[in-house]
Amino acid sequence: MQKMYSIRDISLAPSGELKIEWVRRHMPLLDALEKEFLSTKPFKGLKIALSVHLEAKTAHLCEVLASGGAEMWVTGSNL
Repeated sequence: MQKMYSIRDISLAPSGELKIEWVRRHMPLLDALEKEFLSTKPFKGLKIALSVHLEAKTAHLCEVLASGGAEMWVTGSNL
């Protein structure tokens, strides 16, 4: 699957990755779900569209849903 995205300021990517990594370490429930989803793919064939306030926690949630096989379409609702 080809990734389609628009990045407004790529210079923020390293700090964003650090924040998402922090979330991975401190949210064990999402970590457990991601491990389960990687093997079971409960969302395979589904499309999930989200318009949310994007921050590290919601970015990681999107990664977890994608690990479950979902085709993710995400847009930020924050300016």
